[in-house]
Amino acid sequence: MTTTVQAPPPAAVPTRAATAGPPEGPRSRRWLLGFWAVVFVLLLAVQPGRQTFDTKLGVTVAPRRFFSDLGQLWHGQNSFGGIQDQYIGYAWPMLPFHWLADLVNLPVWLAERLWMSLIVAVAFWGALRLAERLRVGSGASRLLAATAYATWPVFTAVIGSTSAAALPGAFLPWVLLPLADERYTARVAALRSALVVPFMGGVNAASTLASLLPVGLYLLSRPAGPRRRKLIAWWTPAMIVATAWWWIPLLLLGVYGENFLPFIETARTTTDTMSATEALRGGGNWVAYLHFGEAWLPAGWTVASSVLVIVCSALAAGLGLAGLARRDVPERRWLVLTVLVTALVLIAGYGGASGAPFHGVVQDWLDGWLSPFRNIYKFQTGLALALVLGLAHLVGAAAASRSARRPV
Repeated sequence: MTTTVQAPPPAAVPTRAATAGPPEGPRSRRWLLGFWAVVFVLLLAVQPGRQTFDTKLGVTVAPRRFFSDLGQLWHGQNSFGGIQDQYIGYAWPMLPFHWLADLVNLPVWLAERLWMSLIVAVAFWGALRLAERLRVGSGASRLLAATAYATWPVFTAVIGSTSAAALPGAFLPWVLLPLADERYTARVAALRSALVVPFMGGVNAASTLASLLPVGLYLLSRPAGPRRRKLIAWWTPAMIVATAWWWIPLLLLGVYGENFLPFIETARTTTDTMSATEALRGGGNWVAYLHFGEAWLPAGWTVASSVLVIVCSALAAGLGLAGLARRDVPERRWLVLTVLVTALVLIAGYGGASGAPFHGVVQDWLDGWLSPFRNIYKFQTGLALALVLGLAHLVGAAAASRSARRPV
């Protein structure tokens, strides 16, 4: 009697969809905790015991008193009194954080370091989650891209001096996340996205709007159809409502306050440092180049002058562009559109070597009707996000190709 033994079926070969999906949540959370801890320790090591001057001293030193003054335009505590610019923008999330820190008697310098570390961690985790959601890159390359985004020069130049300016870019990936989730209806996705926008703060309206530009481009790059129309129809009014807490006081400031824009930096100053290479690597912030015997922004000066930082950031930007040039990169239409639009905005006013042909006209616009957006470096956040996603894809594709060629 002969017995026939059936061979077991071959193991299923995982598809791209199965292997490129997001990792388990706990793994990402462990990376988040580890990354935050490293950043926090590094920040503590910089002049421990000494506080920084983070834009408005009253926010960190006397947050409860600062909060009590937000209900009126006139503030009599500074100088001889006056109408202060966009004080209401600190109402969320920066002021509540420092209020809680003051409530538990946390030393100001320690609260500042904790606040900065949380912003960097938010940027890291958001970029990681977005790369997972868009299925860009592999597990390791996503971590690399998220780290690159959180430490991109556009953030590191300002995190220790004007941390509120880093908030819009840090929360940009989080605004995009609900919109990229097909499990939600268009209405739910748009409303969940709008709920994140207040966390960008309202200290500088131009910074918030500049960081929302890639979100608008994402919506416009969706496939034509009912979902795109519904996303735009819900997201637009939701944005107006989500930002009303700072743009309504801003309108009142425009009526009763003084227009100081003609008396501050000119468009030539803000565009002189925005060459193509500086725009791509995130080092175009003109304030970072100020040096009066000592650096105005120490971290910014490092971004502008350190050979190591320049080489590393330029390399990351170049690899990101190479990744976006590949035809197999997910969301290629949106990513390329974001790079083209933001790069055009950033370098259009640059008049240096190989500068834009119509930079004079653009500078006149920035000194005129576009003066609120004169500090064009604020648009670098969207470019940074697109480049790190390109970096994730390039490194992930290279690792996959190398693994495929490896003999079994």
